[in-house]
Amino acid sequence: MEIKWFGHSFFFVINSRGIRIVMDPFDDTLGYKVPHIKAEIVTVSHNHFDHDNPRLVKGLHPVLKGPVDRDIHKIHFRGIPTFHDSKRGKLRGENTIFIVETDGLKLVHLGDLGHVLSSDAIEAIGEVDVVFVPVGGVYTIGPEEAKRVVEALKPRVAIPMHYFTPYIKLPLISVDDFTSLFEDVRYLDGDRIEVEASNLPEKGEIWVFKL
Repeated sequence: MEIKWFGHSFFFVINSRGIRIVMDPFDDTLGYKVPHIKAEIVTVSHNHFDHDNPRLVKGLHPVLKGPVDRDIHKIHFRGIPTFHDSKRGKLRGENTIFIVETDGLKLVHLGDLGHVLSSDAIEAIGEVDVVFVPVGGVYTIGPEEAKRVVEALKPRVAIPMHYFTPYIKLPLISVDDFTSLFEDVRYLDGDRIEVEASNLPEKGEIWVFKL
């Protein structure tokens, strides 16, 4: 499959059968370039402008929100309810973790997770191949909390997201504050990578995309 990053928490996954999945698409006020793409499925972790803009995606596609559990195009989608803050949603509401299983891989998009995962959530998620984890703090977990989440989930690959870049004006923390906490960090040459179950590292690595 191919995984492409458009910035922030917006990822585009194309599996081996050509089924396209959009995760947390943002609108044109965030600062990143808004792409023109088609997809078969869209997932949205919560209803904030920088995550919930399925209208940009062309084609007929279901938009998955909340605690779903269903198969679409022979891909299994599961939503796990969490919170956008550390006070059980009292500050910013709810957040959904989306689990996508296809091509023999389990992808986990944490959305705007605002707290360290409970043992029940960790058990519900289970084994993880690739996790997309927010690391920028302020509106989500920060670097130290993100490290604890990664250590708890034990993914083969963790991809940081939702951090400060020159494209946006949100007061987020740099990705370097997260990567400095790990030894095995791989900086990619671009904004996309092809992966399959057989070529992912057995020992957990951090992969940082470049826009």
